[in-house]
Amino acid sequence: MSDSPKRKAVIYARVSSAAQVKKGQGAESQITTCENFAQMRGYQVVKTFKDKGVSGRTGDRPGINQLVDYLRCNRKDNLVLIIDDVSRLARDMVVHRELRDTFQDLGVKLESPNFVFGSTSIDRLNEGLQALFAEFFSYRNSETSQSRSKARLQNGYYPHPAPPGYEQKEFAGQGKILVRKEPMASIIQEALEGYASGRFQSQAEVKRYFESQPYFPRTRHGTVTIRQSTAFSNALSMLALSVHRIGIFPIVRTFTKG
Repeated sequence: MSDSPKRKAVIYARVSSAAQVKKGQGAESQITTCENFAQMRGYQVVKTFKDKGVSGRTGDRPGINQLVDYLRCNRKDNLVLIIDDVSRLARDMVVHRELRDTFQDLGVKLESPNFVFGSTSIDRLNEGLQALFAEFFSYRNSETSQSRSKARLQNGYYPHPAPPGYEQKEFAGQGKILVRKEPMASIIQEALEGYASGRFQSQAEVKRYFESQPYFPRTRHGTVTIRQSTAFSNALSMLALSVHRIGIFPIVRTFTKG
């Protein structure tokens, strides 16, 4: 007598930052936990979906969109959706509710190794509280991060991704410090000082200067595009405002000509 077929399940995992992956909190860890849970429950995992570096505050995510499309196309399979915990589904109450309604309309059963989803009033309350806490901690983490970045900036550090010509290096007791990255730093410094002193009269002249430098980034066709030049112009303006206090180059005038 043959065994009855296993119920089919799909897995969804999400991480919002590269830092989570480095700390071992990546999507793969969530998937392994969910696979173990599926095996314990006797489910057959037929598909896995994941979003990496995507906020849970939005429902418009590549992985979640693919998941919903798959569920719609296979609704006859009476699928089970497994997530690691409530916060992996969403970090916004509205998004959470919209996704839950979608899953319910498609006849999908939601399960988790770390939370029990149910249909009673108490179950709904518990789920709502978990979703609310997920939203709260998301915004709280953002506020904390912004506060720390502001304090670090006030202490003379640059807490954002390094501008062109610079890189962040780790120093004991100080964290990441913005330092020059040669030869790009010297190329950009020359462009800044030349533009500020009037030696370069337009952005087109700056672009031609960049084209004369073999280390300046180019397209796969070996050219410096207008887009690159404009992007660097904007980056240089931000760079001048952000790091002039370090004394790397003087600020003589603004970097946008009207």
